[in-house]
Amino acid sequence: MNRKLNALIFALTVSAMPAALAAGSAQIESGLGSDRARAGLEFDGSRLRMQAATGAAAEGYLIFRDGKAYTVGDMGGQPFVMEMGAMMKMAGQMAAQASPRDGLDDIAVYHGLSATGRGETVAGVRGEVYRLDYTTRSGSRESKEMVLAANATAREMTETLRLLATAIQASAGVAEPEGSLQLQAEFQRRGLGLLRVGDEFRVLSLSASKPAAGRFE
Repeated sequence: MNRKLNALIFALTVSAMPAALAAGSAQIESGLGSDRARAGLEFDGSRLRMQAATGAAAEGYLIFRDGKAYTVGDMGGQPFVMEMGAMMKMAGQMAAQASPRDGLDDIAVYHGLSATGRGETVAGVRGEVYRLDYTTRSGSRESKEMVLAANATAREMTETLRLLATAIQASAGVAEPEGSLQLQAEFQRRGLGLLRVGDEFRVLSLSASKPAAGRFE
């Protein structure tokens, strides 16, 4: 899978949310500098369609349904579908040893998530700015600013992406750090959805319109 599209998926690997029974679509952006990329999302329950906005990856798309992820594209004029689990099993050792791209999948110890008292509107949704305090697996104490909102569509988007990331990590044999699991529980307790993480991830647009069922085939 395209490297930038992969970054978009793993940008949300700490963001488990309770199912909100919402559906919708979104445009998201992830990465820094020249590595910044955009993708379109369509989601309904545990089903997701993700397509990069530009570059070679825009010629195909990713489908997540029934707990499995598939890449759909064209090769030499012939359509193809590939189950990502097999791909990740082959690349699992490299994936497990790779350094985290932005630290969000590297929360070994969760210290707290505190509201700053500031509000911020992202993609037309009013959210609250939080400060995440954590320690990485290498022992570095870090903090990161996040914008979270009690918005059903944002929660559903985040949950569906979380299910995708969990499935991919499991296929690669990558275990989630305990701190990430603790943060997930805190998000669930507060019922929040993710709108922004530092400068590395941002929701550009968010719609509650339900995609057609055929979009996930």
